[in-house]
Amino acid sequence: MRLRLVVFRVSVLVCAADVRAVREILPPRRATRLPGAPPVIAGLINLRGELVPLVHGARLLGRE
Repeated sequence: MRLRLVVFRVSVLVCAADVRAVREILPPRRATRLPGAPPVIAGLINLRGELVPLVHGARLLGRE
């Protein structure tokens, strides 16, 4: 069995994830900020009628 990865960048880090763990790749979009949310949550986006939290990857990994 071959390993299939999605390779992406978070700040200066090059990262990879198994394609089976990736639901969808989206272009950048503006998020609605959530007052009181932790700093790693950039806000919410509306994805085809469903509110989805947007995670700030660099903050999550301790890189700004």
